[in-house]
Amino acid sequence: MAPRLTPNHGRQQPNQQTVRQGRRSTRRPHPAGPAAAARADVTTVSVTTERTAWDRNEPGLGPDEVAKSDFGVRFSTPLDGQVFAQPLVIGPTVVVATETNHGYGINANTGKITWHREMGPAWPSAAIGCSGPGPNVGTTSTPGYDPATGTVYLTSKVNDGPDDKHPHYYVHAVDAQSGAERSGWPATDQGRIYVGTKDHRPVALGRPSAFA
Repeated sequence: MAPRLTPNHGRQQPNQQTVRQGRRSTRRPHPAGPAAAARADVTTVSVTTERTAWDRNEPGLGPDEVAKSDFGVRFSTPLDGQVFAQPLVIGPTVVVATETNHGYGINANTGKITWHREMGPAWPSAAIGCSGPGPNVGTTSTPGYDPATGTVYLTSKVNDGPDDKHPHYYVHAVDAQSGAERSGWPATDQGRIYVGTKDHRPVALGRPSAFA
Protein backbone atom coordinates (compact mmCIF):
# COMPACT_ATOMS: atom_id res chain seq x y z
CA MET A 1 0.00 0.00 0.00
CA ALA A 2 1.49 3.33 -0.88
CA PRO A 3 0.67 6.60 0.84
CA ARG A 4 -1.42 9.26 -0.83
CA LEU A 5 -0.98 12.83 0.39
CA THR A 6 -3.87 15.26 0.53
CA PRO A 7 -4.10 18.79 1.96
CA ASN A 8 -5.46 18.86 5.46
CA HIS A 9 -8.81 20.40 6.32
CA GLY A 10 -11.07 20.74 9.35
CA ARG A 11 -9.87 21.39 12.86
CA GLN A 12 -6.16 20.90 12.26
CA GLN A 13 -3.74 23.80 11.86
CA PRO A 14 -3.14 25.25 8.35
CA ASN A 15 0.48 24.09 8.35
CA GLN A 16 -0.46 20.49 8.98
CA GLN A 17 -0.70 17.77 6.37
CA THR A 18 -2.58 14.51 6.34
CA VAL A 19 -1.09 11.28 5.05
CA ARG A 20 -3.78 9.09 3.57
CA GLN A 21 -3.21 5.52 2.55
CA GLY A 22 -5.57 3.71 0.22
CA ARG A 23 -6.55 0.09 0.24
CA ARG A 24 -5.06 -0.01 -3.21
CA SER A 25 -3.25 2.66 -5.16
CA THR A 26 -2.35 3.38 -8.75
CA ARG A 27 1.03 4.60 -7.52
CA ARG A 28 3.46 2.23 -5.86
CA PRO A 29 0.52 -0.11 -5.13
CA HIS A 30 0.58 -3.01 -2.71
CA PRO A 31 -2.15 -5.53 -1.90
CA ALA A 32 -3.99 -5.20 1.40
CA GLY A 33 -4.42 -7.89 4.02
CA PRO A 34 -2.14 -10.89 4.59
CA ALA A 35 -0.31 -10.42 1.28
CA ALA A 36 0.99 -7.01 2.42
CA ALA A 37 4.18 -8.56 3.82
CA ALA A 38 5.24 -9.55 0.32
CA ARG A 39 4.97 -6.06 -1.15
CA ALA A 40 7.98 -4.36 -2.65
CA ASP A 41 9.50 -1.42 -0.83
CA VAL A 42 9.44 2.06 -2.36
CA THR A 43 12.92 3.42 -1.61
CA THR A 44 13.35 6.26 -4.10
CA VAL A 45 11.35 8.98 -5.79
CA SER A 46 9.04 7.69 -8.57
CA VAL A 47 9.73 4.06 -7.55
CA THR A 48 12.76 3.41 -9.81
CA THR A 49 16.06 5.10 -10.61
CA GLU A 50 14.61 5.72 -14.09
CA ARG A 51 11.85 7.79 -12.34
CA THR A 52 9.10 5.98 -14.25
CA ALA A 53 6.70 5.74 -11.27
CA TRP A 54 5.94 2.20 -12.50
CA ASP A 55 6.01 -0.62 -9.94
CA ARG A 56 6.69 -3.73 -12.00
CA ASN A 57 6.42 -5.89 -8.88
CA GLU A 58 2.74 -5.08 -8.34
CA PRO A 59 0.88 -8.19 -9.53
CA GLY A 60 -2.75 -7.46 -8.76
CA LEU A 61 -3.75 -3.95 -9.72
CA GLY A 62 -5.88 -3.24 -12.79
CA PRO A 63 -9.02 -1.36 -13.83
CA ASP A 64 -11.28 -3.96 -12.23
CA GLU A 65 -9.52 -3.65 -8.87
CA VAL A 66 -9.71 0.14 -8.87
CA ALA A 67 -13.44 -0.01 -9.61
CA LYS A 68 -14.23 -2.17 -6.57
CA SER A 69 -16.12 -0.65 -3.67
CA ASP A 70 -13.30 -1.33 -1.19
CA PHE A 71 -10.80 0.79 -3.16
CA GLY A 72 -10.25 3.89 -1.04
CA VAL A 73 -8.61 5.46 1.98
CA ARG A 74 -7.22 3.00 4.50
CA PHE A 75 -5.93 5.46 7.08
CA SER A 76 -5.43 9.19 7.55
CA THR A 77 -2.60 10.50 9.75
CA PRO A 78 -2.22 14.23 10.57
CA LEU A 79 1.36 15.54 10.46
CA ASP A 80 3.03 18.85 11.23
CA GLY A 81 3.70 20.75 8.00
CA GLN A 82 3.16 20.42 4.28
CA VAL A 83 4.57 17.39 2.46
CA PHE A 84 6.33 17.90 -0.86
CA ALA A 85 8.91 15.10 -0.56
CA GLN A 86 7.65 11.72 -1.73
CA PRO A 87 7.24 9.30 1.20
CA LEU A 88 9.26 6.09 1.18
CA VAL A 89 7.90 2.65 2.08
CA ILE A 90 10.55 0.59 3.87
CA GLY A 91 9.30 -2.72 5.21
CA PRO A 92 6.55 -1.97 7.75
CA THR A 93 7.32 1.75 7.85
CA VAL A 94 6.31 4.73 5.72
CA VAL A 95 8.95 7.48 6.08
CA VAL A 96 7.58 11.00 5.61
CA ALA A 97 9.33 14.39 5.87
CA THR A 98 7.63 17.79 6.02
CA GLU A 99 8.35 21.42 5.17
CA THR A 100 8.56 22.18 8.90
CA ASN A 101 11.57 19.84 9.21
CA HIS A 102 9.72 17.02 10.91
CA GLY A 103 10.52 13.43 10.00
CA TYR A 104 8.08 10.60 10.73
CA GLY A 105 7.95 6.85 10.67
CA ILE A 106 4.37 5.63 10.17
CA ASN A 107 3.12 2.07 10.41
CA ALA A 108 2.26 1.14 6.82
CA ASN A 109 -0.75 -0.95 7.86
CA THR A 110 -2.34 1.08 10.67
CA GLY A 111 -1.20 4.67 10.09
CA LYS A 112 0.14 4.95 13.65
CA ILE A 113 3.19 7.20 14.09
CA THR A 114 6.02 4.98 15.33
CA TRP A 115 8.76 7.60 15.47
CA HIS A 116 9.07 11.37 15.12
CA ARG A 117 12.21 13.50 14.75
CA GLU A 118 12.52 17.29 14.66
CA MET A 119 15.39 18.58 12.49
CA GLY A 120 15.52 22.25 13.45
CA PRO A 121 13.39 25.34 12.79
CA ALA A 122 12.26 25.59 9.17
CA TRP A 123 13.27 28.58 7.08
CA PRO A 124 10.45 31.12 6.44
CA SER A 125 10.03 31.65 2.71
CA ALA A 126 8.79 35.20 3.38
CA ALA A 127 12.38 36.12 4.29
CA ILE A 128 13.06 36.71 0.60
CA GLY A 129 9.50 37.44 -0.48
CA CYS A 130 8.99 33.92 -1.81
CA SER A 131 5.46 32.52 -1.93
CA GLY A 132 6.38 28.87 -2.40
CA PRO A 133 6.44 26.05 -1.83
CA GLY A 134 4.65 27.30 1.29
CA PRO A 135 5.15 29.47 4.37
CA ASN A 136 8.04 27.25 5.46
CA VAL A 137 10.86 25.53 3.61
CA GLY A 138 12.32 22.57 5.46
CA THR A 139 12.60 19.13 3.88
CA THR A 140 11.56 19.35 0.24
CA SER A 141 13.67 16.60 -1.34
CA THR A 142 12.59 12.97 -1.24
CA PRO A 143 14.74 11.08 1.28
CA GLY A 144 17.33 8.55 0.15
CA TYR A 145 17.62 5.01 1.52
CA ASP A 146 20.57 2.67 1.98
CA PRO A 147 19.26 -0.91 2.30
CA ALA A 148 22.67 -2.22 3.39
CA THR A 149 22.52 -0.25 6.64
CA GLY A 150 18.80 0.49 6.94
CA THR A 151 19.59 4.21 6.90
CA VAL A 152 17.38 7.00 5.58
CA TYR A 153 19.08 10.23 4.51
CA LEU A 154 17.12 13.49 4.73
CA THR A 155 18.06 17.07 3.90
CA SER A 156 16.80 20.02 5.92
CA LYS A 157 16.91 23.78 5.45
CA VAL A 158 17.20 25.27 8.93
CA ASN A 159 16.66 28.82 10.10
CA ASP A 160 19.63 28.82 12.50
CA GLY A 161 21.93 31.39 10.90
CA PRO A 162 22.72 34.91 12.12
CA ASP A 163 19.46 36.08 10.52
CA ASP A 164 16.69 34.69 8.33
CA LYS A 165 18.63 35.56 5.18
CA HIS A 166 21.33 33.02 6.06
CA PRO A 167 19.82 29.58 6.69
CA HIS A 168 21.91 26.42 6.86
CA TYR A 169 21.47 23.08 5.09
CA TYR A 170 21.98 19.75 6.84
CA VAL A 171 21.93 16.08 5.90
CA HIS A 172 20.52 13.72 8.52
CA ALA A 173 21.05 9.97 8.64
CA VAL A 174 18.44 8.09 10.67
CA ASP A 175 17.47 4.49 11.25
CA ALA A 176 14.45 3.75 9.05
CA GLN A 177 12.61 1.76 11.72
CA SER A 178 13.43 3.74 14.88
CA GLY A 179 14.24 7.25 13.64
CA ALA A 180 17.44 7.31 15.72
CA GLU A 181 20.14 9.60 14.30
CA ARG A 182 23.30 7.80 13.22
CA SER A 183 26.53 8.69 15.01
CA GLY A 184 28.32 11.68 13.46
CA TRP A 185 25.20 13.13 11.85
CA PRO A 186 23.74 15.58 10.84
CA ALA A 187 26.53 16.65 8.54
CA THR A 188 27.63 19.70 6.58
CA ASP A 189 30.86 20.56 4.77
CA GLN A 190 31.87 24.10 5.75
CA GLY A 191 28.26 25.17 5.42
CA ARG A 192 27.69 23.21 2.21
CA ILE A 193 25.99 19.97 1.30
CA TYR A 194 26.21 18.24 -2.05
CA VAL A 195 23.26 16.80 -3.95
CA GLY A 196 22.61 15.38 -7.40
CA THR A 197 20.07 16.55 -9.96
CA LYS A 198 17.85 14.70 -12.41
CA ASP A 199 20.20 15.67 -15.24
CA HIS A 200 23.14 14.02 -13.44
CA ARG A 201 24.88 17.18 -12.19
CA PRO A 202 26.30 17.65 -8.68
CA VAL A 203 25.12 20.80 -6.93
CA ALA A 204 26.48 22.42 -3.76
CA LEU A 205 23.93 24.06 -1.47
CA GLY A 206 24.77 26.66 1.15
CA ARG A 207 25.08 30.32 2.00
CA PRO A 208 26.61 32.53 -0.74
CA SER A 209 29.42 33.60 1.61
CA ALA A 210 30.43 29.97 2.06
CA PHE A 211 31.66 29.87 -1.53
CA ALA A 212 33.92 32.92 -1.23
